[in-house]
Amino acid sequence: MAVTAYPFENLDTTESQYSALFRELQDPGVIGQMGDASLRVFGDSTGMNVKVPIGGCFASGFVLDNSTQATVTILPGEASGRVDRVVARFDPAANGATLVALKGGGGATPPPLTPTQSGI
Repeated sequence: MAVTAYPFENLDTTESQYSALFRELQDPGVIGQMGDASLRVFGDSTGMNVKVPIGGCFASGFVLDNSTQATVTILPGEASGRVDRVVARFDPAANGATLVALKGGGGATPPPLTPTQSGI
């Protein structure tokens, strides 16, 4: 068994190590105060889009900071209606994150969330 310790001065620490460290220090979710509008998604009359206000979130050891209102496109509706989710998708291989819509399966049940410890 190998023993590893990090972060220490003058020793390289990888993105995976930092991500693992921060996963232990912070629960996933929106960064903000209870009841504020941080990342609170809303629709308007601009078509198949929703707006995401300024705010940030934390998941899988990574942070997304949305510094301007974002627009997320929703896939076309269906006759029976459905519930979609807007989520932060972190991609360590691309060194970034995006806000995306997950299409629901119809009815009142939203699509499942699939958080991972690494990868997307």
